[in-house]
Amino acid sequence: MPLDIWVDSIAFDGFWLQNANIITTKIDFDNIGEIDLNTFKFARDNGWGVLSKYYRGRMISMDVTVKESTASAFSTLLDTFKKNLRKTEWFLDITINDEIRRIKAAVKDIAFDRNHYNITYCKARITFQTVEPFFYAKNAQSFEFLAMSGSFYWEFSSEWSVESDPKIYILFQAGTTATGIDFVANGKTMTISQSFTSGDVLIIDAQNKNITKNGVEIDYTWQFPQFSPGSCPFNVAITWTSLMDMTIILPKNYL
Repeated sequence: MPLDIWVDSIAFDGFWLQNANIITTKIDFDNIGEIDLNTFKFARDNGWGVLSKYYRGRMISMDVTVKESTASAFSTLLDTFKKNLRKTEWFLDITINDEIRRIKAAVKDIAFDRNHYNITYCKARITFQTVEPFFYAKNAQSFEFLAMSGSFYWEFSSEWSVESDPKIYILFQAGTTATGIDFVANGKTMTISQSFTSGDVLIIDAQNKNITKNGVEIDYTWQFPQFSPGSCPFNVAITWTSLMDMTIILPKNYL
């Protein structure tokens, strides 16, 4: 059976945080993280305007109860608990509606509420800090466009919460003699001035901000494509002739 079936509803780097020994009683992952609103004042009028709005990261707090059957087992569990939460930039996974949502996180603080009588149990508060702006589904959505010839316009639907940066894989087929490609989506245009022939593989990675042709990084101009929730139209403009198979991998981002 798939490993994910056996993972707790809350886990950090595979370490379970919702089970018989570690019980999460409160978590605030639904809160929207830090919003960076860049504004300016009108010089000759009342009010102000917005230059940009970006999501920067978030703090996630959890209240847990840690317990065991004996004092010795409890001490061992506390050591295991701290050991497995020490890692930096690992996945915090939360299962919602049978789907695993994840975000990279690091523990900022663990505060134990332990008194002298806490021999086999105690309460604790864990604070995670993330630099990623959104939770996203562990399994991304994908869209295939096969045997596309020349320039074309297409559309798909993304029914999630916020904009996503795609990874686009293009395999050029027989008969291709292209000298350039433009990819236009969501008002952003990317131009790649390269020649492509049969067997070439082009990868546009908007998540990591790089483009490769047959595994070698190449130059580009203008902006990486980005898709908004809802209808996602895009346009591929080819100089000269081409035949291609294209796959778009798009994260399912959640606020």
